[in-house]
Amino acid sequence: MVANACNVSLETTDGMSASPGRTRLELVSAALRISCQSLEQRGTFLPFGLALNPHHELVTISAFPGAGSCCAEDLILLLQAGLEAGRRARRYRATVLVFESEIPLVGGNRCVRAVELRLCDESSAGTLCFPHAREGGEVRLEWPHWRGEVSNARFA
Repeated sequence: MVANACNVSLETTDGMSASPGRTRLELVSAALRISCQSLEQRGTFLPFGLALNPHHELVTISAFPGAGSCCAEDLILLLQAGLEAGRRARRYRATVLVFESEIPLVGGNRCVRAVELRLCDESSAGTLCFPHAREGGEVRLEWPHWRGEVSNARFA
């Protein structure tokens, strides 16, 4: 697991300290911006993680499995383990694991591609799925779907 040296300070517009809700919003916003940009340029993206450190800096996290090929599921497991270890060690206040998935349409027989975000902070965890479609040269995101329940996820 290698953390890229890309730290971005997240500033609040009102001069107040970041609340958990604002923290989640900033992570979701950054994750969607990065994934949409990659979808527009390449049509896909590799799984990645974002974390907010105690200094309120956004850190991008990539998994490098070493020699040989690796499937997306293996990268997701590597990233998930690294993000969880970082939260337990209190290196990260909040994290989001980002990857592309397929979700079933409600009441339908087909699935659609979606950007899936697994969010976790000191007080909660949950998964958002944003179905997407390409229109012209741009990626259009649909309203998100919750996958699973939001739960308490406290880390000692």
